Amino acid sequence: MAVDRAILQRYLGKYVIQGDVIEIVPSGDRLKAVYKGQAITMVPISQTRFRLSHWLADVEGIELEFFVGDPNDEDIVVVTMGDHFVCPRYLDVEEDSPLCRELTGKYDVYPRIPSEHGSSKTVGTTEIRIEDGVLRTADGRGLKPRSDTEIAIIGGVFDGETMVRDSLTGNITWQNEAYKPVSPSR
Repeated sequence: MAVDRAILQRYLGKYVIQGDVIEIVPSGDRLKAVYKGQAITMVPISQTRFRLSHWLADVEGIELEFFVGDPNDEDIVVVTMGDHFVCPRYLDVEEDSPLCRELTGKYDVYPRIPSEHGSSKTVGTTEIRIEDGVLRTADGRGLKPRSDTEIAIIGGVFDGETMVRDSLTGNITWQNEAYKPVSPSR
């Protein structure tokens, strides 16, 4: 089955699956899914569904179905491999988002609600950085800014939770913690 090149172009980009990234790239008149360094051919089943095919790796039974272009909904690909994984499209951090670069850096971590630690004593530090075009915390959580004040956690056990950012101070709150940017002079 042939899929129009214009339709294929709509599917290009990065999608997040369980905290990792699948990148859909062009390959002649087809697409390839690049996952953990492996480029895997996508064979069309329909205009939106593809099965994976690789000469070396066993990828039988893995399908990708794209839901993109609806202005009222987020672009996703559903990966089926036994279970179904809903994978949101990830923005291209290096080109599209100055906000992502603003978010990068080291943060002191404080209790969000005063406790035995007090409100001025840190309980640790963390870092947000860009790795392979994805915004991540030091412990590997993927982050996807939704606005100047909301950051979604993508993948892992906290998938879909929202961190809230104060755009004036750069402080970020999530669950019972507050993250305060460390000044560059420290």
